Amino acid sequence: MILKEDNFQKVIAAKDPLTQAIVDNHFGWAKIVKNWPGLSEMDLQIQSSVLYDTVAVYLAFSEELLDMETLPIIVTDDGKTLIDENGQNIRCAMNWKDYAAFEELLISRLCD
Repeated sequence: MILKEDNFQKVIAAKDPLTQAIVDNHFGWAKIVKNWPGLSEMDLQIQSSVLYDTVAVYLAFSEELLDMETLPIIVTDDGKTLIDENGQNIRCAMNWKDYAAFEELLISRLCD
């Protein structure tokens, strides 16, 4: 997910010290990674980068907002995660059931 517009501004304006540490980390990281692949199209002063970890943390306590499948997964020697009939069965988030609800949950956790 990427936080944009009002939701990104809500996070930036949050008074919680932990949220402010996250914001400070975001802007510090944005200064360093100017040439990171895929970031050249993003203005990290007005939106976040892709926040993969937020979904991983969410999956630690719920799967409700995601379409889940059990798939045979392997990780190749070069680090690619692939579906392979010889893989180990792993629960995988494949799509959103309700992206807007997830975004609302994330903003409420970061800003309240």
